Amino acid sequence: MSPAERPIYFSVDFDASSGQRAVIDSYIDDVASAIGRARTGAYGGYGVIARLLDAGKVAWAWQTYDWPDGNRDSRAELRQVRNGITVDGADCDRNEAHAADFGRWGRGPAGIASIYGIKPSGHHTYASVDVVTGVRRGAVSSVRKAPLVPDQRAR
Repeated sequence: MSPAERPIYFSVDFDASSGQRAVIDSYIDDVASAIGRARTGAYGGYGVIARLLDAGKVAWAWQTYDWPDGNRDSRAELRQVRNGITVDGADCDRNEAHAADFGRWGRGPAGIASIYGIKPSGHHTYASVDVVTGVRRGAVSSVRKAPLVPDQRAR
Protein backbone atom coordinates (compact mmCIF):
# COMPACT_ATOMS: atom_id res chain seq x y z
CA MET A 1 0.00 0.00 0.00
CA SER A 2 1.18 3.49 -0.70
CA PRO A 3 1.64 6.01 2.11
CA ALA A 4 -1.48 7.80 0.81
CA GLU A 5 -3.52 4.75 1.89
CA ARG A 6 -1.95 4.25 5.32
CA PRO A 7 -3.06 5.72 8.63
CA ILE A 8 -1.70 8.74 10.42
CA TYR A 9 -1.99 8.80 14.21
CA PHE A 10 -2.92 12.16 15.77
CA SER A 11 -2.00 12.85 19.35
CA VAL A 12 -4.23 13.54 22.33
CA ASP A 13 -1.26 13.26 24.66
CA PHE A 14 -2.70 14.46 27.96
CA ASP A 15 -5.03 13.07 30.60
CA ALA A 16 -8.22 14.31 28.93
CA SER A 17 -11.31 15.02 31.01
CA SER A 18 -14.92 14.40 29.98
CA GLY A 19 -15.30 18.17 29.62
CA GLN A 20 -12.77 18.12 26.76
CA ARG A 21 -14.64 15.57 24.63
CA ALA A 22 -16.21 18.11 22.27
CA VAL A 23 -12.85 19.73 21.50
CA ILE A 24 -11.19 16.35 20.93
CA ASP A 25 -14.06 15.19 18.71
CA SER A 26 -13.81 18.38 16.67
CA TYR A 27 -10.04 17.92 16.28
CA ILE A 28 -10.45 14.31 15.10
CA ASP A 29 -13.40 15.18 12.84
CA ASP A 30 -11.31 17.91 11.19
CA VAL A 31 -8.50 15.41 10.60
CA ALA A 32 -10.94 12.86 9.13
CA SER A 33 -12.43 15.48 6.81
CA ALA A 34 -8.95 16.11 5.40
CA ILE A 35 -7.50 12.58 5.12
CA GLY A 36 -10.57 10.34 5.42
CA ARG A 37 -11.88 8.41 8.42
CA ALA A 38 -10.23 5.17 7.20
CA ARG A 39 -6.78 6.77 7.60
CA THR A 40 -7.50 8.58 10.88
CA GLY A 41 -5.76 7.24 13.95
CA ALA A 42 -5.43 8.57 17.48
CA TYR A 43 -2.70 8.32 20.10
CA GLY A 44 -3.85 8.82 23.66
CA GLY A 45 -4.90 7.35 26.97
CA TYR A 46 -7.41 4.57 27.55
CA GLY A 47 -10.46 6.81 27.98
CA VAL A 48 -9.80 8.82 24.82
CA ILE A 49 -8.96 5.76 22.71
CA ALA A 50 -11.95 3.71 23.91
CA ARG A 51 -14.39 6.58 23.37
CA LEU A 52 -13.07 7.51 19.90
CA LEU A 53 -13.21 3.87 18.78
CA ASP A 54 -16.70 3.38 20.26
CA ALA A 55 -17.95 6.50 18.46
CA GLY A 56 -16.39 5.44 15.14
CA LYS A 57 -14.30 8.61 15.07
CA VAL A 58 -11.03 6.77 14.35
CA ALA A 59 -10.12 3.61 12.48
CA TRP A 60 -6.71 3.20 14.17
CA ALA A 61 -5.57 3.46 17.79
CA TRP A 62 -2.24 3.78 19.59
CA GLN A 63 -2.67 3.73 23.35
CA THR A 64 -0.31 5.53 25.69
CA TYR A 65 1.17 3.95 28.79
CA ASP A 66 0.35 6.77 31.20
CA TRP A 67 -3.41 6.90 31.76
CA PRO A 68 -5.27 5.48 33.70
CA ASP A 69 -4.41 2.62 36.01
CA GLY A 70 -3.09 0.23 33.38
CA ASN A 71 -6.39 -0.21 31.51
CA ARG A 72 -5.89 -1.41 27.95
CA ASP A 73 -8.27 -1.32 25.01
CA SER A 74 -7.83 -4.57 23.08
CA ARG A 75 -8.71 -2.78 19.84
CA ALA A 76 -5.57 -0.60 19.89
CA GLU A 77 -3.17 -1.72 17.18
CA LEU A 78 -0.23 -0.13 18.98
CA ARG A 79 0.49 0.24 22.68
CA GLN A 80 3.13 2.19 24.49
CA VAL A 81 4.31 -0.26 27.15
CA ARG A 82 7.12 1.54 28.93
CA ASN A 83 8.41 5.06 29.42
CA GLY A 84 11.85 6.24 30.40
CA ILE A 85 14.04 3.90 28.41
CA THR A 86 17.47 5.36 27.75
CA VAL A 87 18.89 4.89 24.25
CA ASP A 88 22.33 6.44 23.78
CA GLY A 89 21.63 8.75 26.68
CA ALA A 90 18.25 9.97 25.35
CA ASP A 91 14.86 9.33 26.97
CA CYS A 92 12.69 7.08 24.77
CA ASP A 93 9.50 5.03 25.07
CA ARG A 94 8.85 1.40 24.13
CA ASN A 95 5.87 0.58 21.93
CA GLU A 96 4.46 -2.76 20.78
CA ALA A 97 2.30 -3.76 17.84
CA HIS A 98 -0.79 -5.77 18.84
CA ALA A 99 -2.14 -6.34 15.34
CA ALA A 100 -0.66 -7.76 12.16
CA ASP A 101 -1.52 -4.49 10.43
CA PHE A 102 -0.78 -1.58 12.74
CA GLY A 103 -0.51 0.97 9.97
CA ARG A 104 3.07 0.48 8.92
CA TRP A 105 4.00 2.16 5.67
CA GLY A 106 5.53 -0.51 3.49
CA ARG A 107 5.41 -4.26 3.12
CA GLY A 108 7.15 -5.40 6.26
CA PRO A 109 10.22 -4.96 8.31
CA ALA A 110 13.12 -3.80 6.22
CA GLY A 111 15.52 -0.94 6.36
CA ILE A 112 16.68 1.36 9.08
CA ALA A 113 14.73 2.98 11.91
CA SER A 114 15.94 6.35 13.11
CA ILE A 115 15.85 7.26 16.79
CA TYR A 116 16.23 10.90 17.78
CA GLY A 117 16.34 12.39 21.23
CA ILE A 118 17.82 14.97 23.56
CA LYS A 119 20.11 13.88 26.38
CA PRO A 120 19.64 15.39 29.85
CA SER A 121 22.79 17.42 29.09
CA GLY A 122 20.91 19.13 26.23
CA HIS A 123 22.84 17.46 23.39
CA HIS A 124 20.92 15.96 20.46
CA THR A 125 21.39 12.24 19.91
CA TYR A 126 20.72 10.05 16.89
CA ALA A 127 20.97 6.29 16.43
CA SER A 128 19.99 4.02 13.57
CA VAL A 129 18.73 0.47 14.05
CA ASP A 130 18.30 -2.28 11.48
CA VAL A 131 14.60 -3.15 11.92
CA VAL A 132 15.04 -6.78 10.91
CA THR A 133 18.00 -7.68 13.12
CA GLY A 134 17.64 -5.05 15.83
CA VAL A 135 21.33 -4.23 15.48
CA ARG A 136 22.22 -0.62 16.16
CA ARG A 137 24.29 0.73 13.31
CA GLY A 138 25.40 3.98 14.78
CA ALA A 139 24.99 6.52 17.51
CA VAL A 140 25.94 10.16 17.26
CA SER A 141 25.64 13.04 19.73
CA SER A 142 25.76 16.71 18.81
CA VAL A 143 28.76 18.79 19.82
CA ARG A 144 26.63 21.80 20.78
CA LYS A 145 23.73 21.77 23.20
CA ALA A 146 20.18 22.05 21.90
CA PRO A 147 18.43 25.38 22.51
CA LEU A 148 15.75 23.53 24.47
CA VAL A 149 16.52 21.18 27.34
CA PRO A 150 14.06 18.39 28.16
CA ASP A 151 11.90 18.69 31.24
CA GLN A 152 13.67 16.81 34.03
CA ARG A 153 10.69 16.59 36.42
CA ALA A 154 9.63 13.12 37.50
CA ARG A 155 6.84 11.68 35.38
